[in-house]
Amino acid sequence: MGQSILPLGSKLAGRYRIVRSLGEGGFGETFIAEDEHLPAAFQCVVKRLKTGVAEASKLPIASRLFDSEAKVLHQLGDHEQIPKLLAHFEEKGEFYLVEDFVDGHSLGEEFPPGQVKDEAYVLDLLQSILGVLAFVHQQQVVHRDIKPSNLIRRRSDGKIVLIDFGAVKQLSAQGIEANTNTPHTVVVGTPGYVPSEQMRGNPRPSSDVYSVGIIAIQALTGLNPALGEVPEDETTGELMWRDGLRPVGDHRANVSPELAAIIDKMVLYDFRQRYIHAGQALEAVKALAAQRQASSGTLTEVIPQGQAPLIPEGEVTFNPSSNPADSVSRPSLEPTHVLVPPTPPAQPARHSLKIAALSGIALVALGGFLGVASPRISPLCQALNNCTPEIEVQTLYDKAVAQAEAALNSIEDATNLEQLSQAQTQIQAAIRDMDQIPHIFAIHATAQKTLPSYREKLQALDARITQEKQASESLQLAKTQAQSLNEPLANATTITALEARQSNGQQALKTLEQVPEASLLTSQAQQQKQQINQHLKAVESEIAKLRAAQTTPSSDAAPSSPQADQARVQPPPPPVYSEPAYDPPPAYDPPPAYSEPAYDPPPAYDPPPTTAREPLWDAPVEAPAREPLWEAPEPSSSGEALW
Repeated sequence: MGQSILPLGSKLAGRYRIVRSLGEGGFGETFIAEDEHLPAAFQCVVKRLKTGVAEASKLPIASRLFDSEAKVLHQLGDHEQIPKLLAHFEEKGEFYLVEDFVDGHSLGEEFPPGQVKDEAYVLDLLQSILGVLAFVHQQQVVHRDIKPSNLIRRRSDGKIVLIDFGAVKQLSAQGIEANTNTPHTVVVGTPGYVPSEQMRGNPRPSSDVYSVGIIAIQALTGLNPALGEVPEDETTGELMWRDGLRPVGDHRANVSPELAAIIDKMVLYDFRQRYIHAGQALEAVKALAAQRQASSGTLTEVIPQGQAPLIPEGEVTFNPSSNPADSVSRPSLEPTHVLVPPTPPAQPARHSLKIAALSGIALVALGGFLGVASPRISPLCQALNNCTPEIEVQTLYDKAVAQAEAALNSIEDATNLEQLSQAQTQIQAAIRDMDQIPHIFAIHATAQKTLPSYREKLQALDARITQEKQASESLQLAKTQAQSLNEPLANATTITALEARQSNGQQALKTLEQVPEASLLTSQAQQQKQQINQHLKAVESEIAKLRAAQTTPSSDAAPSSPQADQARVQPPPPPVYSEPAYDPPPAYDPPPAYSEPAYDPPPAYDPPPTTAREPLWDAPVEAPAREPLWEAPEPSSSGEALW
């Protein structure tokens, strides 16, 4: 069973020191860490699989998805729009992933509720997302969780980075055909962004294409798919997203039939009718973008060598929008060429220019940083009014430092918790502004050196605010415990009641000891201690009087106080029973010892003399011989038988 939270400052694998937490889910946690084996406090993302979760039955699934992310990131290798896998290890029974840290903001921050984007923004967005997704599909991988929060617009170059490969599914080579059934898997994804076949556990590359199409619909309509705001036909299941188109400023967001047809095909209910993979969808979007560029009637200005490109008034490479965040063009590492409309030959050249055009990278970084990260400064260098990006960023840095210093000074004069909380908010905002300065500006290095000091002071302030909250709770608890001391003594008519008050007061004093001496509430705690001690002295005095009245009662003496009268009317104490005197039992006199009597043998047996016995009867007299009853005949001389 691992610990639920990694403490800040702890070190993993002997090199990754945890700096702050990014978030926590049911089976994982994400942290920002510094790699101490690399220079300049290199930051990375550490993902931890929590093995000691309550739903143990789901742990094998979470473990498999966690391990799958490591394998897929390793398989995808180095791609500028995919975080690089830095390490994958086990420590103390816990599993960790270390990935590149992408400094930027999620695409969800570009979709505030009720606001919509124009077609140019969506075309560029589709090309950026489908470009990296096409590479993923070429590696036989389905992401399965394409949504705005998993798409990060990198601050340094404005490119879209695809993150969170924990839900990926790897396919065989034949698995990307439109009609090939892929094996059923665990259902993952975000409702509203996933198609029906993925909800049935049968994802495919066209499922990712569907998710990208949903994001385009969200940008064009301002509807939130996660909340089920995109209507669909109850009979066919097709999305009726064009019914949700809303106006952009004073103009309605009329999507061209060409782009609408592409998006419609991306989000078809039947996956067999969609684009098979991101590569097919990307080709369609690129073809439409090229057609728009060819039919726009613009020319690229030829810039002589050594001369800075100039931007005509009112025309820049940013897309106009009422939202500063929308006005940031989608930058790249390629230089930005300024397009100007064709000028008739007779028309004189326009020289009412206020500033030389910035280089592509600097303009993009400034626009993305100032227009999105810090809305307090104009995204186009105060509308190109004779200023440079360095000046604007330096101004922002100076304001952030001044704000942080003012907040730190206010801490010393703070008299309550609310003032400390206000200072905390100001320091957090200053740190955020300094941390968002792009590295292409010189002030970036200075800001990075300044940030650790402010972060350390912010941590100390966080600890103090926590301490002040605990002190406030202790003070309130002590007031509750000592409440009975404020009642009149006359209400307590027995020693038992007074002793109960005394116990409550002593407990309140112990609670007040928990208030630190340096707390804002120390003076209040001291005042409360003095009041409690005064009440305790009065209670102790009253207890002594009642006890004295009980031990020496006097019926004739006048009562010395009302309390003595009350003690006298109390029922008499129970009688004291004296224990009877103890009489020891008499000494034990043992009985005489037993002696066995002498044994006298019986006399020898003397048999009586033998006498002749008389017969019981006389001997029978012999009977005379009997004569035969007949005489036998004499035999015949003739020899004949007699009978």
